[in-house]
Amino acid sequence: MNRKIKKTEIILIMCFSILYVLLFSYSTSPLFPYYYGGDSAQFLTIGKAWYLGKVPYIDLFDHKGPFIFWIDMLGFRLANGQKYGVAFVQCFFLFFSLMAFYKISQLFYENKAYGFMVLIITLIIMKRNYGDGNTVEEYCIPFISWSFYEIIKYWKGRKNNSEHCIIAGGLYGVTFGVCLTTRITNFIPICAGILFIFIYLVYKKKYINILKNIISGLMGSGIVIIPFVIYFALKRGLYECIYGTLLYNFEYAEGRKSWLLTASGNDVKLYFLLYILSLSTFIISIIALMKKKYDEAGLYFLTGLLEQAMYLSGDAFPQYPLVCVVQIPIMINYLTDLLLDKKWEEMLLGLISVNILSLLLINDGSLMIESFDYRKNFKSKTDREWEKMLDEIPSNEKNSFVAYGGNEFKELYLLEDLMPCYKYFVIQEWQGNLSPETKIAIYDTFASKQAKWILTDNETNIIQDVLKNNYVQVDVAENYCLYTLKE
Repeated sequence: MNRKIKKTEIILIMCFSILYVLLFSYSTSPLFPYYYGGDSAQFLTIGKAWYLGKVPYIDLFDHKGPFIFWIDMLGFRLANGQKYGVAFVQCFFLFFSLMAFYKISQLFYENKAYGFMVLIITLIIMKRNYGDGNTVEEYCIPFISWSFYEIIKYWKGRKNNSEHCIIAGGLYGVTFGVCLTTRITNFIPICAGILFIFIYLVYKKKYINILKNIISGLMGSGIVIIPFVIYFALKRGLYECIYGTLLYNFEYAEGRKSWLLTASGNDVKLYFLLYILSLSTFIISIIALMKKKYDEAGLYFLTGLLEQAMYLSGDAFPQYPLVCVVQIPIMINYLTDLLLDKKWEEMLLGLISVNILSLLLINDGSLMIESFDYRKNFKSKTDREWEKMLDEIPSNEKNSFVAYGGNEFKELYLLEDLMPCYKYFVIQEWQGNLSPETKIAIYDTFASKQAKWILTDNETNIIQDVLKNNYVQVDVAENYCLYTLKE
């Protein structure tokens, strides 16, 4: 892209970012003060704990990298302990993501109207995968997207200059660092592009340029990774950080089976709907093949294969393919190119593809109105089933409290302004059943009897004998039980 983006365009893109986060990041937006989400609530709890002086992995455990907790901690610090600061940080991340989408659109067609059309379509389609906001994928998107921009720009101009930009190599390294410190598999979307560039540079015998890019990439990774290594080493929690970021997830991957093994026909249909962000690479590849751009067809086909190898081998959670959202602007570029072509065969395929895209927009566009329902339900506080039971705990003993149970407890600590007294503070059965080491650690933690009060759901297999031998049941409501330590 040769045209310089004007200030008015930048301001408008920033407005898009702010509006999107405010309306759709239900777990962090000030429009939904009493909603904290599912996974986001876990991240926010750890981020708030970090803000209050606790240390992730040592004082509170989760199996994500420290980058997401650092972002949430930063948000709480910016907003003096309120979740809205996280939304402020999200706006900046989304802004840089949208800037990358816009620049990618302009690589194809330098036109403002076209660029904003691409942004609007992309934002609508990604809504289904955006969830409650504040996911680990969300913070990887700008780095992955700008890396994709650099890959595309290099590939388009490689015949004029076969030297690969060293700064771009550093960006790939930063992207790897961010993905490693969130979820390492988030790096998959740009692996094929980097591989193609590497092979091309070897073919051109640009060995010095390869070496410079490797060094730049290592430095980029170090910028992200080394501060966390130093911090957790100083806090004597480096192993705990590595375990939560990587080792636990190796056990997790071994314990999870492909969703395809138990999938129904509806599950497969849902996969195609939810994972269009990733599957779009195959559409791009087919169009590139028709255009006899065999190198581009190979690049995107390999990207799609790598992504499907990952997404078909485990769970198919909706947020996973969010890191692939940059492929939507690329797909729109290729579809537009197809429609502008004079050949009727290509026009027909283009029209079919546009119809599919239109159906997605209509389907996903309907999700945009759910924001009003969330606003209605969470603008004021409503009692959860377990909430009245917490009133039985004396206020001076609430610092000796922990919940033991499933997803329904994820937002408990934020709603009640509490901090758990144990590092394993939620979804303990799920975490323990995926890792023998963690299962033992959970049992030992609860066997320490430091918690005077424990609120549970009906799944307490790991700590059942601890509860039976050391605690007294104080109250029961629905599927929940409140225990207190025996005198």
